[in-house]
Amino acid sequence: MVGPLDEYIMPKRTRQPGEIPDTGLPKNAPAPHPGELLLEELFEPSDMIQAEAARRMYLPGWVA
Repeated sequence: MVGPLDEYIMPKRTRQPGEIPDTGLPKNAPAPHPGELLLEELFEPSDMIQAEAARRMYLPGWVA
């Protein structure tokens, strides 16, 4: 019997236990630096500088 939810049922497992699934990402690429991620995803879109972010987060050692 085919019902409306049958198209949403996940297919049976095709990989072996312990096998890492393919995520489509390069396997040998170095991980990006956390500061690089912050710069690209937080600072550039908001036109905020690092010192302003430190002031807003109350990081006294980082504010001149």
